[in-house]
Amino acid sequence: PPCRGFTPKLAEWYKAVKETLPDFEIVFASSDRDEGSFDEYFAEMPWIALPYADRKRKEALSTLCGVEGIPTLAIIDKDGRIITTNGRGIPEMDPEGKQFPWYPKPIKDLAHEQDGVDDCPSLVVLMDGADQETRDAITAALEPIAKEY
Repeated sequence: PPCRGFTPKLAEWYKAVKETLPDFEIVFASSDRDEGSFDEYFAEMPWIALPYADRKRKEALSTLCGVEGIPTLAIIDKDGRIITTNGRGIPEMDPEGKQFPWYPKPIKDLAHEQDGVDDCPSLVVLMDGADQETRDAITAALEPIAKEY
């Protein structure tokens, strides 16, 4: 399952980010079929979890975050407001957690985040062959337009 490949990478990232962001926390809300599977899987995780028996809160959280598949990484602020439900790319996009709390940006790198690109008119700029200075200049030129839309 995709979770089994994602979780070890997320755990490694979490440990590194937790050192610089001590108030940051991940709360695991399990979609496992039974408590034994939950216990086995959760034993691999360095973060906290919603108790498996609390299915009512797990379902409410899944509905609130629009979970349609797993793994889903939703980012919720300290006041309980959803920042994004498309957080799976954050560990790769921000390996040191410097962009916390990860509000969605008007310009996305499709190598890390594809969610939403087909939900509204989008401009795709292919810059694989460009040097960093050129990439930065193009991004700076497009950002005011992207913020407007």
